[in-house]
Amino acid sequence: MGEYDDQGLANVVYALGRLKTPHKPLLEAVGDEVPRRLETETFGNQELVNIVYAFSRLGFRHEGLLRAVSRNVPPRLQEFKPQELSNMLFAMSILQFRHRGFLDAMCDHIPRRLKSFTQQNLENVVYAVGNLRHRHEEFAQATALEVARRIPQFKRAKRVDTIIESLKKLQRQSGGQLDPAVQEALNKGTDLRKYALEVEAALRNVERESIQDYIKEIGRASCR
Repeated sequence: MGEYDDQGLANVVYALGRLKTPHKPLLEAVGDEVPRRLETETFGNQELVNIVYAFSRLGFRHEGLLRAVSRNVPPRLQEFKPQELSNMLFAMSILQFRHRGFLDAMCDHIPRRLKSFTQQNLENVVYAVGNLRHRHEEFAQATALEVARRIPQFKRAKRVDTIIESLKKLQRQSGGQLDPAVQEALNKGTDLRKYALEVEAALRNVERESIQDYIKEIGRASCR
């Protein structure tokens, strides 16, 4: 592994993830090499995230790698981009790796940067913390508030359902009570879901009618 730099290691593992090819000896070697580098030198943030994310896509849980990430990433969280934080946390949840110190650090840090998270980033971190059954009231409250603020942006009904169910799970785990204004905004998500379903149905109808008109036009042209 010594002949590969950080980018090289990440590229190889990412390619395996895209191909869904879990080459165990290679993954074991990378999983052994990355912790050594994390302890002795600087490892690129994006490269590290890509490796952990690829391991999750492959369903390959390397305890040494995940423990090293959990020890070394928290002091550097400010250096990570929102998508990197989101992907890292999501990957940990897929691998069902729970490290209280790592999760507490993530849940302490993320609320301060939520406004820079995309909708997908937000959905990922809410799902991940809920899936890992981690109790953190500040994170639950902050993400609920941010989702409530963005409810009008959730255009697809399925995404509204998914994020609200994830928030409910977080609230049950945290044991906290939502601010009434936030709860009201989330409740309106149900109305938005109905609206999104109506919009989707209308678009499908328009599409079907356009296809039918096109078929009729072709039929008329062939009869001429």
